[in-house]
Amino acid sequence: MYEITNSYSGLKTTVGKLHVHPNVANVVPGNVEWVLDVRHEDDTLRMTALDEMRHALKQQAALDGTSVTVNELWASPAVLFDEDVLGAIEKSTDNLGLTRMKLYSGAGHDSKYMPYFGKTGMIFIPSVQALAPGR
Repeated sequence: MYEITNSYSGLKTTVGKLHVHPNVANVVPGNVEWVLDVRHEDDTLRMTALDEMRHALKQQAALDGTSVTVNELWASPAVLFDEDVLGAIEKSTDNLGLTRMKLYSGAGHDSKYMPYFGKTGMIFIPSVQALAPGR
């Protein structure tokens, strides 16, 4: 998954949930369940990467003489924010001498749903800890 993720510019993946059975330090697990979160601002690219990941998992399982089952638990299409609003945010940060970076988020913030009603953008502000030296 790491190699496939890195072959797509901007693709983000996270394994945030892992269940190993029997979950004993000196026993080879007979069953492992894990959840892979896959995000990209381009839904077509994200789906292409997911297809490649499914294929790679099935290939590896066949080589290892094991089995794999892939289930899609949840999917949320990308929402693109208004370019005028994003431009205003960029101009404001530049005028204030602040640093900025563009990013996309898969989180279900209110702004994700607002483009259906009007021009929308979103600003993430880092926490004090995120700005601390060494982080």
